[in-house]
Amino acid sequence: MLRLQLIVLLSRMTSDVSDNELWTGIKNNNQESLARLFQRYYFLLIKSGIAYCKDVELSKDAVNDVFYNLWTHRHSLSDVSNVRAYLTTSFRNQVLALLRRKLNDTKKLGEWVDGQIDVQPSYEEILLYSQSNEEQKEKLRRALSQLTPRQKESLELKFYQGLTYEQIAETTGQAVKTVYNTVYEAIKVLRSEMLF
Repeated sequence: MLRLQLIVLLSRMTSDVSDNELWTGIKNNNQESLARLFQRYYFLLIKSGIAYCKDVELSKDAVNDVFYNLWTHRHSLSDVSNVRAYLTTSFRNQVLALLRRKLNDTKKLGEWVDGQIDVQPSYEEILLYSQSNEEQKEKLRRALSQLTPRQKESLELKFYQGLTYEQIAETTGQAVKTVYNTVYEAIKVLRSEMLF
């Protein structure tokens, strides 16, 4: 019971200040603003991280990295209109970076065990990687050009700003089913374009 009261008290404490005010506080070297923003989004980010990668420890590391980087780069932070979307996107990128690093470490360990470790990639490997990366970017550009303005807006609200279908419907004045169908169709177009 005491724990529940503490949680309620903490949530009241953090809800009296907007995200943007906390963001400004961080930019002005206020550690309490960082702590309050961390407290406000910690469980939300952990929950979404577990949904992404099914790894609690990696999710915790990613949250810590996001807020560490936020504090480290506080002097160069720009103003953001949606702090939640910024944190969600940063967190998702950090999870992907940690997963990549984990995969690379596992791969390198396997190569070392097999006695086939290659420290320096060849020029041909670098060239092939950069060409395939450019091809992927071009495919993505073509795929995005196939979307309608409404599809682009819906995807941005859903995946970059982290809004629910209900919130998107409220923002755009559409029915929830329409928003769902718009996002579904946009993803279908992107998937078909990216596969070819």
